[in-house]
Amino acid sequence: MSAKKNTWDLPPCPDPEKYILVKTKEGAYWRRKRGTVKPARLNGVFAQNVLNSKVASPAAKRIIQKLHSFLHELNTGRLTARLAGLLIKTINQKGYMDFSLLKGFEFQNPPLGNLLYAQVDVVVKDSTITLRFPIYHGVMAKRNDLVKDFYFEAVVLYGDVAADNGLRIDSTISRLYSFADKGKYTCEMSLDLPEGPWMVILKAICQEEDMPSAHWRHFGMRVVEVGGN
Repeated sequence: MSAKKNTWDLPPCPDPEKYILVKTKEGAYWRRKRGTVKPARLNGVFAQNVLNSKVASPAAKRIIQKLHSFLHELNTGRLTARLAGLLIKTINQKGYMDFSLLKGFEFQNPPLGNLLYAQVDVVVKDSTITLRFPIYHGVMAKRNDLVKDFYFEAVVLYGDVAADNGLRIDSTISRLYSFADKGKYTCEMSLDLPEGPWMVILKAICQEEDMPSAHWRHFGMRVVEVGGN
């Protein structure tokens, strides 16, 4: 059996720009870096995703910037990366970006369904979208005794996500509901729909006294419908 070759037996590195030190059980040696002998080949799908991310990541940032006033209370995590991933899939499928794969997208964890227990019905008629769901005692999770009321916002984001300043936004707000109220109601919010790609978002907000809660767990925000693609 040959003697183990130690690091100190190695000759000087031929070229630090082109070689790396490789250590194995049998010893150590200098190896040419990948791509310095012949061009490194990327997996075709991976290479395409890398290329598409160059347009998807800026597009995701445009969405976040436009929705900033609705997002600042939330625990959004890696929101840019999550949005960009879906936009990349859209490019791979359709050759361009729109909102078609964003239906059901949650802007934070826990999801909206962990806060609002009602099913949200969505009706699109002509150029109007209506969100409708029941309000009853217990329909919203009450996480602590500080929250007294709750309400909802519906947001439509539309336009060309690939263009700088290509996005527009409109929104509406529900009435205020009390956690102590044991009555039964229907929350209904309507928005005009524009031409071209759009997505509609529902946000649930719990309120402490006369201000929104200070903790992200009292919020939920989801894309409930997309269209115009």
